[in-house]
Amino acid sequence: MNNKNFEKRVKILMLLNDDTITSLAKKLCIDEATLGKYIHGRRNPPIRILEDISDEYGVSIDFVLGRHGHFAAIDELQVKDFLDAPTVYMPNPERGDSK
Repeated sequence: MNNKNFEKRVKILMLLNDDTITSLAKKLCIDEATLGKYIHGRRNPPIRILEDISDEYGVSIDFVLGRHGHFAAIDELQVKDFLDAPTVYMPNPERGDSK
């Protein structure tokens, strides 16, 4: 599996849907640390997680894996800044963070 494509696609889907690792992990019913390992390529996600991510965001598993499709409607600079950030901080209103 090409983890870089997966990492980019999931991060962008999270950004577009105002999700955090915490919120997405809750939706997927998995631990935040486990989701982080999948996103950052330290572990390959099982098919169930790929299915759940694709269902959550309304895209195909092939799209999540970077096999086809693109993000035509996204501001390329915003995506580049997001992906180039060494540590991605995503506000979490549940913990009192503001956007």
